[in-house]
Amino acid sequence: MTKRLVHLLVLALAGPMALSCASRSQAQVDSAPPDAGGNVSPDVRGDLPPAGYGTLNQNNLAVNLRTEELEVRFLPLDERVLRLLAPDAYRSLRDLVASKRAAVDSLRVPAAGLVLVTFFSLKPDVLFDAYLAGVEVRSRQYRPIGVVPYSANFSSGQLRTREQATGILVFEEELSVYEPMTFSYGLLSTSAWRSNLTRIERERARVTAAAQAAEEKQK
Repeated sequence: MTKRLVHLLVLALAGPMALSCASRSQAQVDSAPPDAGGNVSPDVRGDLPPAGYGTLNQNNLAVNLRTEELEVRFLPLDERVLRLLAPDAYRSLRDLVASKRAAVDSLRVPAAGLVLVTFFSLKPDVLFDAYLAGVEVRSRQYRPIGVVPYSANFSSGQLRTREQATGILVFEEELSVYEPMTFSYGLLSTSAWRSNLTRIERERARVTAAAQAAEEKQK
């Protein structure tokens, strides 16, 4: 058999195989479960923990700031950390995001960073402004480009004593939840997220190991 015939035969056999591989790759992307923002990219990029194995609670991911009149609580609504929560807590926050997805999407931010913010009043008739909140990552300051109310009283911007209001801060891009972040409100800030990172990394490793062990048992 001549070299030319061999070459043509190899191409003929490789063509269907290449198409088959390409089809499988596309199918894997198409079947990847969506993140909290409705996107599939985190699954594809490989830094999304498996769901259903987390044990953390919301307080393990929250960061708090306190003024004389307010306590402000921040909780990143990022699938990369939400999947580390216990299943019930994870579903609760995913449902919360899903219920406000249309409002978030109306801001037309392709890969928005979302943070759940809660204001607790410590005094009567306290005013608050969600646009005074911010996040700093790698010396870059982010301010919300939009705010989506969650509780009915959020839009009023005012709280009675011991009252609380909750909304979603929308940032122009995903936050770097695996890195130190500084959360702020007005002139006050906290770097408490740094202390959460050790817990997050430990839980990521545990969740990954648990998922791998479950997969091995199924084989």
